[in-house]
Amino acid sequence: MPPPVPKVLVNEVSVTFESHGRSVLALDRISLQAHAGEFLCIVGPSGSGKSTLLRVVAGLLRQSAGAVRIEADRPGMRRWSSRNTRCCRGAPSATT
Repeated sequence: MPPPVPKVLVNEVSVTFESHGRSVLALDRISLQAHAGEFLCIVGPSGSGKSTLLRVVAGLLRQSAGAVRIEADRPGMRRWSSRNTRCCRGAPSATT
């Protein structure tokens, strides 16, 4: 039997912000997966990227690199919602 498909898949996600003319790396190649029935906790000190990761998974913030896939079970939704990388500020696009 094939392994179960994760409901949430985060693959090599990075987020870079521009702040005061400097590049700030908020997430650096984060990967995780959650299967049906699993409980997932994201913990870390202030400023470690927890809220940034949740914003990327929710689709509120675009990642600088990597991919996020969400399996949808509700009628009328595509089976997978996939958000791949698209870099900003004229940088070339990249996908994982």
